[in-house]
Amino acid sequence: MRFPQLKTIYLKEMRDILRDRRTLFVMIVLPILLYPLLMIGVIQFSILQTKKLEEEEARIAIIGEKAPVELRTTLDSAVAIHVTPVADWRHALGAGELHAAIEIPPGFGDSIQAHHSTSLTIHYNAAKERSGQARTKVERALRYYQEAIVAKRFEALAADTSLLRPFVTRLENVATSEEMSGFVLGKFLGYLLIIMAMMGAFYPAIDLTAGEKERGTLETLLVSPAYRSEIVYGKFIAILSISLITTFLNIGSMGLTFSWGMRLGEAGTTMGHFGFGITPLALVSVALILLPMAVFFSAICMAVATPARSYKEGQNLLTPLYMVVILPAIVSALPGTQISPSLSLVPIINISLLTKEFLVGRYPFVESVLTFLSSCLLAGLSLHWAISQFRRESVLFRHAEEVRWSPFRRPLIAQPLPSASGALFIFIVVLILVFFVGSRWQSANLVRGLLKTEILLILLPPLLALRWGRHDMRRSLGLAIPPTIAWLPSLIFAVGGWLLAVELASLQNLIFPFPSSLLEQFEGLFAQFNALPPWHALMYIAVLPGVCEELLCRGYLLRAWLPRLGKARAVLAVSVVFGILHLDPYRLLPTAFLGFVLAILAVESGSILPAMFGHALCNALAFFGQRQQEALSKMSGLRLDERELLPWGFVAVAIVLFAAGWWWLRRAAIGQGTETTPPTIS
Repeated sequence: MRFPQLKTIYLKEMRDILRDRRTLFVMIVLPILLYPLLMIGVIQFSILQTKKLEEEEARIAIIGEKAPVELRTTLDSAVAIHVTPVADWRHALGAGELHAAIEIPPGFGDSIQAHHSTSLTIHYNAAKERSGQARTKVERALRYYQEAIVAKRFEALAADTSLLRPFVTRLENVATSEEMSGFVLGKFLGYLLIIMAMMGAFYPAIDLTAGEKERGTLETLLVSPAYRSEIVYGKFIAILSISLITTFLNIGSMGLTFSWGMRLGEAGTTMGHFGFGITPLALVSVALILLPMAVFFSAICMAVATPARSYKEGQNLLTPLYMVVILPAIVSALPGTQISPSLSLVPIINISLLTKEFLVGRYPFVESVLTFLSSCLLAGLSLHWAISQFRRESVLFRHAEEVRWSPFRRPLIAQPLPSASGALFIFIVVLILVFFVGSRWQSANLVRGLLKTEILLILLPPLLALRWGRHDMRRSLGLAIPPTIAWLPSLIFAVGGWLLAVELASLQNLIFPFPSSLLEQFEGLFAQFNALPPWHALMYIAVLPGVCEELLCRGYLLRAWLPRLGKARAVLAVSVVFGILHLDPYRLLPTAFLGFVLAILAVESGSILPAMFGHALCNALAFFGQRQQEALSKMSGLRLDERELLPWGFVAVAIVLFAAGWWWLRRAAIGQGTETTPPTIS
């Protein structure tokens, strides 16, 4: 890579970006003006609104029996309470003409005089804020009236009222001003910074990819003496520069605005005495941890926007990505969420939670290192994807007919395999159906619901899509006859993979424990199947998923994605969607690993049949393992009731079986995925 050419491309791209008013507005004007205006506006409005609600007179009515003189005197002397007579108090309360009503039961005054206990009812409208404020004021007035009655009774008994209060509780907040800053501001500052870093890369990425195509300048740049990698890195560094400038301007603007704005609100808010402020160390730490995330956003936005043929299409492609970023970024605002080693590996969530920790004044070393390393890894992978996108002519210069795929238009010319986008659409349809329809079926009747879910919701959509698209059914589903020698290594590989998946689930349970409700759900599920004859239960648990789910994942999806993604990425993609299909975040990792094992079987054997066999075998082992749990726990060296992990001997055997089975499959050259065509099933 030549630095002068890279510098020239970078400066050219920066010049083009800075000419765009939208980019300048998002990068400079928004952070400098937005936060001061928001802070001043929010503080002033909250001060005015709070004072207005406190000073506004609450109109209340007394219904039922006549109020005792002492009660009426207390209400009349209370601040911002006005007792008014009404004819229809329910209508007035609903219309907002009345804010609250006190219902006095019959004999209330006599009960008070006789030193008996009685009750009052406060009617209010919780859907109206002023009515809620009136309820608070009435409760405060009634509390004064109640204390006066108690004092009078103790006076009649010649007793001291301190008997009711043997001690007084005092509250002392030991949190420092920095900790209070982080507690309040950290709930949303991390979210805003992540969103701004994303927005900083959003428009430049579209402009430097789809915008150049629309202006017709990309071809000129590609025929220049610069290498393709130099062009990609020049564009990427330009996008990253804008994202970093936007992020750092936001950090500086937020720090100055909130440290000044909170002092502005001291006189009118209860938070002023905390002395809010953000330390320079916290700002620097937040900036450092946001650096790899800005790299990730720049690279992923560039990769996603590269296939777009116009600025509008680029916005359409990046908008879903923007929505995906918003959801995990808002986690810091949820109560009780704290950074942990496991959450440090979750993208975007780790940045959001760690930002809150930095603002509080805590700097956890392990979580910070894990977050930084995982973010750097994610940034590197996204940058590699962006570079690979730019090196493909089919991505840079897509023709109109390549993007006209529609699930409602039947192709005139039959294609042997479905398209990658069409397969993804079918998977999304299946996922939605399983989530909304299949879950209801299985809740009503587990056995029948599982049967209908597997056949109607998982198997039927890909079959209909293949029929509608005039695709080759056998090639699209991998319905080939594998060589006889494939079955024994497939068995060995599947058993080893299943044991490793069990161990992986146990490891995950140690780090990220399964909730008790999930364990109870599995116990209830297996209890229903244990009541069936074993062969009957195996049909539902092993055979049915082994056929239906494999035809969808290792058949339809894998064969559609292999030509587009290649063997390695197609296997990983199918593994991930297999884990997502089960709709359980706690089982995502072990299920995805099991999907990886089954995908390797399908690719190496060139047929879906070994994957079906492996899937059914793994489910059968899980079923009989829980069915014979007591017998297994009595085995020497395998006490399941005392161990959370498999014994090391079993793990070693699993690794040997896994490696030997995979080696045998490759060594024997049993099929080459789509490169060879084994005999198909007639």
